[in-house]
Amino acid sequence: LAYDRPIHAQWAADGEPDFELLWATADDCGMKIGGQPVHFVRCVLEIPVHAADRPFGYGVWTTLSAENHKRYMETFDATDQASLGRMFGYLANRLPAYPDTLNLKADVVPRDNRQRPLVELWDEGDHPLVRDQREGLDAGQLEALLSRILPCDGRA
Repeated sequence: LAYDRPIHAQWAADGEPDFELLWATADDCGMKIGGQPVHFVRCVLEIPVHAADRPFGYGVWTTLSAENHKRYMETFDATDQASLGRMFGYLANRLPAYPDTLNLKADVVPRDNRQRPLVELWDEGDHPLVRDQREGLDAGQLEALLSRILPCDGRA
C-alpha cells in the first residue's frame, strides 16, 4: 500500500490557499505551507509480521528539514546513503484503519543501494500504529488490518 504524494499535495490540488505545490517527483516533493518551504521524501514504514519472512510495508511520505533534504538528494544516487544517519521527520500521510497518523514523529533512516528510507516512528504515547510497528502483528491481526483497509465486494 503506497501513497504517491504527501497529503499536503492533495490539499494544494484541492485549492487550499495555504498549500502550494512547488515540485513533485516519485521520490521527493517540495511545497510552501503557510508561505514556508517544506520538503518531503518517500519512505517505507514497515510493520513486523510474526512468523513471516518479511514485514508488511506502507509507502509513505515524511517531512525533512531543508538541510537534511539537501543532503539526502545530493547523495540520492550513492550506494552508501545509510551513512547519512537518522534524520527527524513527521509522517505526512493518514493511514486508514488507524486514528489520525498525520504528523506522527519519526526517524527517517536512509538505506544503501537506492532503497527508499525506512520510517521508524517515535515510541511516545500509545498510538496503535506506533504499537504495531514496535510489537508487530500476527497473521490474524494483519488480516484484520487489511480487511479494514482494502475494499471487498464479497466476491471470491
